[in-house]
Amino acid sequence: MPANKKGDRYERKLVNALTEDGWFAERAAASGGGGDHELPDVIAAKNGRIEVIELKYISSPPAYVSPEKVEGLVWLANHLEGTPRLSLRMKGDTSYYCIHPQHVRQTEEAGNYVLDDSILTDAIVIAEA
Repeated sequence: MPANKKGDRYERKLVNALTEDGWFAERAAASGGGGDHELPDVIAAKNGRIEVIELKYISSPPAYVSPEKVEGLVWLANHLEGTPRLSLRMKGDTSYYCIHPQHVRQTEEAGNYVLDDSILTDAIVIAEA
């Protein structure tokens, strides 16, 4: 299965898990590109809280998120008065691990954000329904 199809499937599963937990959640119509800013994968709202989420599905850690993608995530979250989240879903696990980008280490060379096992203890965990 192509990576983008697999990513789409797990974005839908994240939306379903959030919805089951009482959130209003939608996949961004043009996630992954277009326009002046990178768009996130999912936007969710509940009880006045807004979460703007970029999801990475991987077979095994680590996953990397570019600084440009995180800048777009933070930009949109700020405009919506919400919280940016990087989310990691690993093959064989039914949980999504969501964390604020400021708590994620970056590579020295390119400044990519590194999603690996080190985020698991500080992450908000969303279990798949």
